[in-house]
Amino acid sequence: MNGYVSNGLAMPAESKVVLPDPRNPVGSKRRDYGQARVPAPKTRLQKHKNQMGNGPGWYQAIIAMLAEPAVLSMALNGGRSKTLDGVNKAAARAQQDDALAATFALHSRVSYKVCGGREFRVARDLLGFPPSTFSELIEVKPGQDLDVVSNWYTEGMNTLAGFAILAPETDDQRRIAHFISEGPLERQEKVYGDFVEAFAPALTEYTFGPDNYDGAVRLSVVWEITEEEAAWGLGVAVKDPYFQAILSRLELFGRQMKSMGEPPRRSFA
Repeated sequence: MNGYVSNGLAMPAESKVVLPDPRNPVGSKRRDYGQARVPAPKTRLQKHKNQMGNGPGWYQAIIAMLAEPAVLSMALNGGRSKTLDGVNKAAARAQQDDALAATFALHSRVSYKVCGGREFRVARDLLGFPPSTFSELIEVKPGQDLDVVSNWYTEGMNTLAGFAILAPETDDQRRIAHFISEGPLERQEKVYGDFVEAFAPALTEYTFGPDNYDGAVRLSVVWEITEEEAAWGLGVAVKDPYFQAILSRLELFGRQMKSMGEPPRRSFA
């Protein structure tokens, strides 16, 4: 058989390479390359097995992230994407990726230099672990405060899940919210005050970041969403057993936090 040399290794001219299953290395031989291998603790292996279990890929990915209460379960626009064709779906996905990148860039700048309020992890622990989504990134330039706030009252705040969070009219419509922003500190405080006035969150924390030196306030809100909204955002049925398992995991985190003391909820004015 003819062959060629690649990076010093002789390679056959025609060879069918089959990617091995990393979970089932049948026929492979454990060779001794001189390193002493440290066995994994049995508790860790069992914990990983219990966390992953069986189920579709999206479920396993979320459960893996929720192995510890370090992240929230974020729902995006899975419901909307199901109604689009291939071309428009690709464009919508690219638009969402850009929006997520802008949101994460803001969060990164704020977390690097927190200038007011709670650090991210502290705020998350105080607010609990409901299913959540991000708002669209909002920029409030000097002189635009009134227009932005008026729009919050009439149109609500758009989210990356494909729907808007509306200003509540009754107590049970109020939501938990984490307000994250950057800009001149006094303007961040003003915009946050307007936000609280408009949406009357049931529970809220804020994290203020550094000044961006252009006078504008850029903000993102992590919003609590309902069970039905979360299912729509993920593109699954509310009664899907895997979706319900995720909610049960989040509920467990919430009970654990309550056992350590529940923070007070703001009154509805």
